[in-house]
Amino acid sequence: MMLLGEILFGGSIYKSSGSHGCVNTPFSKAKKIYENIEPGTPIILY
Repeated sequence: MMLLGEILFGGSIYKSSGSHGCVNTPFSKAKKIYENIEPGTPIILY
């Protein structure tokens, strides 16, 4: 597990069969999103 600020991230279920409520986005896609949005851009999740 990894503690990032106030967020605890652990496990690898997101890689195959679901996320138990977390955003199910591969690191490569999350990196691309992070690198291409302006600071302060609202992100709405459903």
